[in-house]
Amino acid sequence: MEAVLGLLVISAGVSHCLETSCDARQNGCQCYGALGGTVYLQLVTDATIYDELSFYKGSTGAETEILRMKKDIWVIRDTRIKDRVHFFINNGTFRLNNTRSTDSGEYRLETFNSEGKSSGIRGLKLFIEAPVSSPQLSSECLSHGEMRVSCSSEGDGPQYSWNLDGQTLRDTEASADDETNTITLKKGLSGDLTCTVRNHISSDTVSSRISHCPGLIYVNCTLSNGTKVSEWVNTIGNTLCIESTTVATVTESPISKTSTGMEEKCCDARQNMSCHGALGETVYLQLMNNATGSELVFRKDPTGASIKIFTMKNNTVRFHDSIKARSEFFINNGTFRISNTEKSDSGEYLLEIYDSHGTRLSTGGVQLIIGDGCVALRTPAADFTILFSWPELAPLPLLAMAALNGGDMALFHHPTSLH
Repeated sequence: MEAVLGLLVISAGVSHCLETSCDARQNGCQCYGALGGTVYLQLVTDATIYDELSFYKGSTGAETEILRMKKDIWVIRDTRIKDRVHFFINNGTFRLNNTRSTDSGEYRLETFNSEGKSSGIRGLKLFIEAPVSSPQLSSECLSHGEMRVSCSSEGDGPQYSWNLDGQTLRDTEASADDETNTITLKKGLSGDLTCTVRNHISSDTVSSRISHCPGLIYVNCTLSNGTKVSEWVNTIGNTLCIESTTVATVTESPISKTSTGMEEKCCDARQNMSCHGALGETVYLQLMNNATGSELVFRKDPTGASIKIFTMKNNTVRFHDSIKARSEFFINNGTFRISNTEKSDSGEYLLEIYDSHGTRLSTGGVQLIIGDGCVALRTPAADFTILFSWPELAPLPLLAMAALNGGDMALFHHPTSLH
């Protein structure tokens, strides 16, 4: 599942300065240089005060003399790097150009007095690292609405840090270590997400405005048992903060009448189920709680001719079928309306939810049945209980009786006589 990540991505990096300097006048110093750049190592404050000094690379017993200075005259002893080095006597600084990874290692400086006896030894370690590259953000939505975000960068030893709207991420906002290149944001989070990557040589930053994963809504209510609910939930399949119905299986929806006397029926289609309507009436199918910000495709007969009814993107609904003159979609409550219903409106419908990259996140189906009449019965015990009664259908002949899940029965009638 892909996420919606960033209409605006800003990279604000520290320029990869290829020149670095290090004060190596203390024993045991650690110095860092940029790969391919120039590093300055200040070995002593003023080399002219020493009668003689030598600079070595490598550990004791396996070291190579790089530089020797005597009576203010210095000589590069290692011919392999002769064209890449220089020594400044007045401030005791050793310069190494066009650095390579093989330049990393242990170094030792030894000074001598006028009698040629050692007067001091100091060691240092040099690390040559590749600077970090400009980081890139990528994301995906997980099945429960969380968002996994990755920050990728090249370079040696990159370290990562994250913040949201300028604040360090808290444990309640993200799981996993926020010093890694991948974090998982808790569902419902949005704002300006920033990833900073750095090593000893350079640092760079990328920011992106993120929004919560498509298909999420925020519910805030108090349930009948007094429990307070305030959280982000998946739109498809959500049962929180929804008024409970008396019928949990396939039944007729409540009926209302318009000012013109035309019947209207509402059906909660947020779960895979069947909805029924009579000819010539208006049917409301609630497909999701709130469609704001979602990208949707609503189809009829998805396994057959697959007629596209409407699409929605950037909160703009576009109808594609001839049904558009009789239909409307209400974004704020995710409800699809069909007016003046026809027999041809019957069929299987499928709602598909996509992210901004065109990756399908979830689907939900509903079977719409448009007929002359339907009576739904429940049999919790031996007796039949009529839930929705159409008295005008009572004298009509019975076409069929179908058993539904959970002990429900549906009796279908037709206005014409059977022969």
